[in-house]
Amino acid sequence: MFFDFALASLDRKHDDQILIGQMLRGMQTIRAVSRQASLPDIEAIATDLVEMLEKFRQGTVVPTKVHVQLLRRCLDSLEDGVDAMSLDLPLPVTLEHSKYELRLAMAHEALASASV
Repeated sequence: MFFDFALASLDRKHDDQILIGQMLRGMQTIRAVSRQASLPDIEAIATDLVEMLEKFRQGTVVPTKVHVQLLRRCLDSLEDGVDAMSLDLPLPVTLEHSKYELRLAMAHEALASASV
């Protein structure tokens, strides 16, 4: 619920550093819990999301609507993955797709900033 509100707010005000910091801390918690619970697929996406949010916080990447949409899809995939695991179901394919989509977006950002 927090992330839904945060993403809606970030969509309106892309440079809200307080909100970005709160999202970063929340995602760091998800990453730590998934690591402790031995959930490598969840941890991998959480780690990538932490990296992206850290870039927003540092100002090396300015979040856009495209970033917010990507964050929303990744968070939905994380939620679907946790739901599936709680029901002893296989992880949804969307979880894997989100991991690759997020990594491609970060690689694109790195290339764009290197060419400037």
